[in-house]
Amino acid sequence: MKLNIVCAATTLAVGVGAHAAVYTVTNYGDSGRGTLRNAIMQSNANPSTGGNTIRIPALGVAPHVIKLNSPLPPIVGPVVIEGAQSRLASAAGPAVAIDGSNFINGNDVSFCPGLTSGFGPNVRTVSNPGLAVVDSGNVRITNLEIRSFCIGILSLRSHDNRFDHNLIHNMSGGAGILVTGDAGDASGSSTSGLSVNNVIEFNTLYDTGDGMECTRGTA
Repeated sequence: MKLNIVCAATTLAVGVGAHAAVYTVTNYGDSGRGTLRNAIMQSNANPSTGGNTIRIPALGVAPHVIKLNSPLPPIVGPVVIEGAQSRLASAAGPAVAIDGSNFINGNDVSFCPGLTSGFGPNVRTVSNPGLAVVDSGNVRITNLEIRSFCIGILSLRSHDNRFDHNLIHNMSGGAGILVTGDAGDASGSSTSGLSVNNVIEFNTLYDTGDGMECTRGTA
């Protein structure tokens, strides 16, 4: 399924602008220096109005896989997280995969409980996303393969994000991309005006509980 929708490491490599920074992932491990986790933590701790960049190059010999042992921290914008294109002339699309199969059993949807009750396809869950933007905005996620989580990309009460040219598959019950304004309370109520101006385009999704979902006060 291809979507074009508008919903109504880590080492400091170079500086871009007065305060913005580029962080380049140099380690495909779960944590520590040079990893994606450390890059997100560094960028979150040093936000810039000009927007940071986290680059995930194709290191060494394929397959290029970042296999996580626990969820990554939510991303604080503005920032661009960008993967590398495949270096093979015969293969298009992302070269680097972010994989959650070390802590998500894709055959057991109970790893991904719903916000209010239940689990399984079409239950609204915000558990265990591959990448998440929560109560923030101005985040672009592009050119990554994201696989084996509950949700591929989560935008929760967040605004002005762009998710494009990603390959997202094998989610355990949740959506490939979820844009939601959930209030986070037990009754599952929604917020207003927080989940706005998000652009989702040119992604390929398959084997997900929902493909793309906009819900709970999203405009």
